[in-house]
Amino acid sequence: MRPQYQSMKHLLAFFILVILSVSLACNTPLSGSNEEAVGTSAAQTITAEFFKQTETAKAGPTSTATPIPTQAAVIPTNTAPSTAAVPPAETQAPVPGAPTIIANEDTNCREGPLPEYPRVGALMKGQQSTVVGRHGQNIWWYIENPGKPGQHCWVWGETTSVTGETANLPVITPPPPPIAQNPSFVAFFAGINACGGPAAIFELQNTGDGTFKSMELIIEDTTLSEIVHSSTRNSPFFTNPGGCPHGSQNLEPGSGKFIGGVVDNFVNSGDRGGAEILLCTESGLGGVCRSTFVSFIFP
Repeated sequence: MRPQYQSMKHLLAFFILVILSVSLACNTPLSGSNEEAVGTSAAQTITAEFFKQTETAKAGPTSTATPIPTQAAVIPTNTAPSTAAVPPAETQAPVPGAPTIIANEDTNCREGPLPEYPRVGALMKGQQSTVVGRHGQNIWWYIENPGKPGQHCWVWGETTSVTGETANLPVITPPPPPIAQNPSFVAFFAGINACGGPAAIFELQNTGDGTFKSMELIIEDTTLSEIVHSSTRNSPFFTNPGGCPHGSQNLEPGSGKFIGGVVDNFVNSGDRGGAEILLCTESGLGGVCRSTFVSFIFP
């Protein structure tokens, strides 16, 4: 038998018992109105309870869903140190220091690895510098130009010594060699000018294909065997024959200009004199140089 019908059976039995109790209660000495009220109230109560139970039975048992407890997800934390092998960091080999060079004697530093290239500096005896390149045959070294940061030049290997590894030095390609020049000039005594002291003046004619940019002038009183003037200058030439030394021009091919030097006051008129004139195609007596000797009589 289904449980809901069994419950209805029990309730019906209970209802009958209540009716009987009410009936017995009628024999109790109560007033008529109270009896009615009690009977009626009891009947209403029983009837309501009966129908309530009936409706509940028809509807069937109420199923109450029990919520399933929700458990927060737990992410395990691994606190044990990792045993996986870690490759060691790559170690860069130290770069060896650049080789150094020292001059065994005063050495010109040039634009290229040949004497024909212009002189742009010098590595003096005992002076050091850094080698940054080489010639293919290691006869010339490409170095930092001493005293000129950021500039480089070539020195001859025969007058220098290199310390350090040179096998990995780059082979430097030099600029094209300069066009061969054949500079030449002729000189004449032009007289004595009053230039704050007697100055011996000499006229020069450039008969070659090179431009002269510097000069060395030595004047001697050969009668007394005394040097009466010595000077070295860049761009020493001037165009006015009546001018004085300390010019500011170069001597170009095919041109004629003048140089001069103030001599000592003890020079005697009529003494024999001589001038050693050295002209060079680069400043500081660099490049290609030519010299001549001029004999004359002091007026």
